[in-house]
Amino acid sequence: RRSSARRAGRAASGSPFSGCFLTSDRTWLALTANTFTQAKALCKFIDCEDLIMDYRFPKWDRDDDFVAKVQLTLTNAFATKTAANWENVLCSINVPAVRVRDVSEAITEPQILQSSFLHSISFPHDVFKNLQVPGVGFAAQGEKFLCSLEQPPIPGRDTKMILAELGYDDKEI
Repeated sequence: RRSSARRAGRAASGSPFSGCFLTSDRTWLALTANTFTQAKALCKFIDCEDLIMDYRFPKWDRDDDFVAKVQLTLTNAFATKTAANWENVLCSINVPAVRVRDVSEAITEPQILQSSFLHSISFPHDVFKNLQVPGVGFAAQGEKFLCSLEQPPIPGRDTKMILAELGYDDKEI
């Protein structure tokens, strides 16, 4: 059978060797084995070389049954180890994969810390001592984007001015 359109759950690349898979520790692994070289390395590592030998492998995105077979094989394989283990192992064989992190984990990654992605805002009052906010974590034309952040006003700072603009005098305020 030939696929006429991208199906839900299938990677945008069309590779059945890409996607998100649940691992033994109930965390997700994002896999992007989008090239034949990466897919072959993955299959050899998880001992599923039958997928490489399948006549549909060279045109992997054209057969829904083959895609389903690959996805089921990968789902079963990735359920055997933790996401962190898979991330390390697959990286060592040049197959792109990463453990899906939540925001609190992601912002402590060395790449994020070095990218100028997070910016600090100091406050003159005790609502927040030092707040970290996200910015843009990449450079364009060799220049990093640096956010210009101003402290928010202290609550009530502008109340008198606004009430005066509305016609209230000092006695009424």
